[in-house]
Amino acid sequence: MMTPRLVPTLLFLGVAGAAAAAALEVRLDTGGSDWVRRDQAIRLVLDRLPQPAEGRLAVLVGEVDMTDLFRVEQGALVYRPELAPLPGGESQVLLYLVSPGDDWQEVGSFPLNVLRRAGFQKLELTPRLDLESLALLDDHSGGADTGFRDGTGQIDLRGGFQRPGLGFTGQLNVVGATAQEQALRFGQEADGAPKADLSSYQLALTRGRGAFQLGHLSWGTSRHLIRGFSSRGVAAAAPLGRWGSLSLGAMNGSSIVGWDNLLGLDDSAHQVAAATLGIELVPDRPGALRLEGTFLDGSLLPLSGFNQGQVNDREESSGWSLALGTSTLSQRLRLSGGYAESRFDNPLDPTLAQGADLVAVEEETRDARYLDLELDLVRNRSLRDDLPLTLTLGWQHERVEPLYKTVAAYVPPDVDQDLLSLTATLGPISARLSHSDAEDNLDDLRSVLKTLTDRDALDVAVPLAALLRVDGRGGTLLPLVAYSYGRTHQRGAGIPENSGFSASHVPDQMSRSHVASLQWQGNRWGLGYNLSRSHQDNRQPGREEADFSTRAQGLTLGLVAHQRVDVNLDWSRERSTNEEVAEVARTTRYSLGFNWRPTDRMSVFGTGSRTDGEVDPAGSQAHNDLVDLQWSYRFPWELRPGHGVTPQLFVRYSWQDNEIRDPLFEIFDAATSWSVTSGINVSFF
Repeated sequence: MMTPRLVPTLLFLGVAGAAAAAALEVRLDTGGSDWVRRDQAIRLVLDRLPQPAEGRLAVLVGEVDMTDLFRVEQGALVYRPELAPLPGGESQVLLYLVSPGDDWQEVGSFPLNVLRRAGFQKLELTPRLDLESLALLDDHSGGADTGFRDGTGQIDLRGGFQRPGLGFTGQLNVVGATAQEQALRFGQEADGAPKADLSSYQLALTRGRGAFQLGHLSWGTSRHLIRGFSSRGVAAAAPLGRWGSLSLGAMNGSSIVGWDNLLGLDDSAHQVAAATLGIELVPDRPGALRLEGTFLDGSLLPLSGFNQGQVNDREESSGWSLALGTSTLSQRLRLSGGYAESRFDNPLDPTLAQGADLVAVEEETRDARYLDLELDLVRNRSLRDDLPLTLTLGWQHERVEPLYKTVAAYVPPDVDQDLLSLTATLGPISARLSHSDAEDNLDDLRSVLKTLTDRDALDVAVPLAALLRVDGRGGTLLPLVAYSYGRTHQRGAGIPENSGFSASHVPDQMSRSHVASLQWQGNRWGLGYNLSRSHQDNRQPGREEADFSTRAQGLTLGLVAHQRVDVNLDWSRERSTNEEVAEVARTTRYSLGFNWRPTDRMSVFGTGSRTDGEVDPAGSQAHNDLVDLQWSYRFPWELRPGHGVTPQLFVRYSWQDNEIRDPLFEIFDAATSWSVTSGINVSFF
């Protein structure tokens, strides 16, 4: 009689026996939990145990064979955590049936999420240090100050943790330079700028649907009030049950870096604060009918941002907006719209006034509105089995009053525009047809020019291989065909009164463009050809002959010549004609690039180009030649799996030759320059 202890022995050793039976079925039982503890038993439940002749069962968790840590119990394989805790983190459980001939057949595969120590679902910290130094070895002058020039460095820390219902992520980036002029804030503080400075940081804490963030943020979704405003500050979001959400944000008035003003809120006169309340009017179907209200109060001082131009004056604005979004249950109709009102003021700035008696700028309250509509006229209607048709009608309307302005979004004022579009997909074919109209000077001021603009556009893309259902090598010979057409007519509505304008000063211009392209894509190569033509027709009195036309074509080839060699070729030619003076300008450009990797650690990269230009009948010519070659070698030093040091040594050669000839003005200029530099990059990770 077979004892119970003999069953697992036969199961795992695969003693030869009867012929194979039906296929095995298995499921993973974790007790109903998405995440399990490291000391929790998990079960692989089978519909039956395999016959000895079928072979033995093997269990892998990740890439580790853990068969010996499972026992057979009531038709299931049960993990024994007392022998070894489950590996923390996300992994895969694989069950195999191994035949007596050592043929492994997968029976089942299941994701397994195991809590780490202290109950963390995820716990990670990824530090990285990048250092680079440069040296000039030689250049065309022959007497350059060779040797070490400068060095730069960057520290990047990223990490976070995740526990049930609670999560945290953090990022910090510090950059440094040995040369003062390369310091991060040199443009703001000159010699007082720290050579090692805080570039960016962001900390985010989430709990359920709530979140709190500080550091460098991008905040706001109100189209005409605050949209994607990016700076350093704080933000929070909290759910309001199933009825909606509330989000708050306060940020510095301009983009900043550095260790001081860490929260970005040191100066209340130079910051933006806003709040958004979102309400689900149909809470049982989120997104079916959502109303969002946004409130903004902001003030900007004439301070230059880290990477922005100077604000020329003090600016203050406050306002509110409402946005409504809805859709039908089938999503066939989608509608969104909004209204915004903004009060804007330029308070007197003594720094700009400099004691002068300036006329005060009046405070203005203006509004803006928009409406976007999409309707699927036809959705996935099959003309053939492989050609479903979808037609979508779209309409967009926007009106922004004159003098409308807000400190937290760029909104072009004094414009009323409408866009009507029809988008179609027929199997793999896509097309879009659109028409738009716009006008400015909405107050119809007689002394200000009113401009009317209408545009038509057509875009079509046809992948021939997918359309004709050609696979394999034959499919690579069939290109993706694309065509675009555009027409723009911009004209003045009349001659402004008391402006000193004549009819020839009022614009009336019609522009047309055609662009066609062919794209082929193989396994180891890609080829593209494009052809474009455009014409600018000036129609105002006295300027009828001042027309321009352009014709251009280009060819690109990308080739994987070998598993270690990539080659890119480009050629383009452009012809521009000034029809008023019968002047023709021609430009031709050739370029070659390659990337050769002789070994896994060494690479040679090179680019070269030549550009020739000429203008007839003036006879002027210009030539430009460029060559850039770089050799690099990487030393992979691994301290432990996934962590190490990777120094990379490189030598770069650059050469440039320029020549300009202009017989009309008797100009001839030629210059050649070259340099050889070297450096080393070191990354610690």
